[in-house]
Amino acid sequence: REEQAQIIIEENADYPVVRHGNYLVSFEHNITNISKKYGNLEVNPVDIKNILTKDILKGYDSEEFPTLLDSQNLLKRLLKKAFKNLMYNKGLWKKEMAHDTCFYYPKGAIKNDKVKIKYHNRFKTKQLIGSYYDNFWHFGISVRVRLEPFVCYSLKSHIVFSDKGYNTWDSDERLHSARRAKGKRWFNEQWRDQLMAFIHSLARDKKSGISIKLSDNFYLKMPLHTKHFYSDVGYIEPGTLDRLDKLHEDDEELFITDELDTDVDEEIIDPSDTIND
Repeated sequence: REEQAQIIIEENADYPVVRHGNYLVSFEHNITNISKKYGNLEVNPVDIKNILTKDILKGYDSEEFPTLLDSQNLLKRLLKKAFKNLMYNKGLWKKEMAHDTCFYYPKGAIKNDKVKIKYHNRFKTKQLIGSYYDNFWHFGISVRVRLEPFVCYSLKSHIVFSDKGYNTWDSDERLHSARRAKGKRWFNEQWRDQLMAFIHSLARDKKSGISIKLSDNFYLKMPLHTKHFYSDVGYIEPGTLDRLDKLHEDDEELFITDELDTDVDEEIIDPSDTIND
């Protein structure tokens, strides 16, 4: 029954398990079926359906549950639940948004609120939390799972704000206004580096990369960099602030000096320095 399924799902926190009605869906064959919360109540499945992930990705025909669309949606839910588990295990907090959940670090969750990254043979230190007037900004991400053109996590970048470095503002209007003011100084390179720093922060260490537990005996391994694509066209980003004049000629508030970043978002490090990698 659905009530029994919910009881059992609460006992399985080490790997992702999602509920679909009275079904429990997992990558783990032997999920915990004893509820300590309810006096060691034992709940056993009345039916088990085994679907191979490779068959979901190749496609199969079935008019009974789970259809291919059912399996695709359940696979996405499982992978998203796994990513959320990683977020919570890393001490991130969440901010519910209109269509997504944004995950961000509270102040003090990472050393000096900074992360060191290596990108294209350059070493940088990027802040994921910083000062904004008398408040704080936090770089965060939301995530969606895509199965085409390949299985991946699609990450979207966000900036959220808090008074003391923890709980974000409740006012959507206040958040929107602050995001625009802060984000106007961030161009492609800045957004890219912030995202790379966030991804690096999720790794257990630089050598092992990112690991997410999917079952007792299987970990999903992910690299520290996003998927790269190459294009025949592009543009060279200007390196001076006079480009802002062309984009925001009538926006005087952009150049309010009181809000200029004083927390040094970036520190370029000499690549010849020895860094364990």
